Amino acid sequence: TDEGTEVLARNAGFAVVRGDWLDVKIDQQAAKQFALGAHRWTVSLQIVYAFDLIHMGYNIIQQDVDVVWLRDVRKYFENTYADIEMACDGRLDYIGPGNTGFIHVRSNCKTRVYMETLIYYIGLVIAGRSDQRVWNMFLTSYDFRQLLFELLPPDKFAGGDMWGNGKKKGDRISDHVWFLHSSWTTDHSAKVTKFKQLDAWFLNASCSFYTEGIVPEHEEPPYYTPPHERTYTWPEPETAKKWWKTKAQTHFYEKDGVW
Repeated sequence: TDEGTEVLARNAGFAVVRGDWLDVKIDQQAAKQFALGAHRWTVSLQIVYAFDLIHMGYNIIQQDVDVVWLRDVRKYFENTYADIEMACDGRLDYIGPGNTGFIHVRSNCKTRVYMETLIYYIGLVIAGRSDQRVWNMFLTSYDFRQLLFELLPPDKFAGGDMWGNGKKKGDRISDHVWFLHSSWTTDHSAKVTKFKQLDAWFLNASCSFYTEGIVPEHEEPPYYTPPHERTYTWPEPETAKKWWKTKAQTHFYEKDGVW
């Protein structure tokens, strides 16, 4: 129901599906902080439309708007075979490990059942204001043990936990990154700052879709990370075997919670 964004998306060549059938008016203004405002409704609509496309036989890429493609990520999935692939969120608690800001789903009998399950339990997303914990809850459950779930390598698909924490020493960006997700921010304006740190903010005067005032007020990054300093490699030796394992749940392939 955001007419301004709809016009911008159509002018950029995207097909737009509106959510006017929803009885709830989605606020066009950005929420003051993560998961408030329209968040629960937009992620619920993502699940609804992904469900439709998967059942129609389409493979899908579902993503947030705070992402930048530095390469054509569709080509990456030409050489993969997992049923569901998600970006790593850098957390090992009950909400993680996959970040629902970027998901690739192949349409098959397993993923159709999985999407039906998400639709059935969509009330958990609306009430809990988090689609991520619901996606991960079922992906790591015994009932979906035959569904092949993979996390995307963080040196190619970098989430917000990988950079922009205000301490340059903690940044982990490779020189062959495909994709950047400006997650792990307190509000929407901080996302612009994070992208600028990597010279990956492109909505400026050089962009044909730029208009005055379209970019929110934001702080300039405290430092810039040039390409020659992006030396992160994967996997990290100390976490190679357990980097995506959640702490709060014993997985079906574990015996007594031990590897």
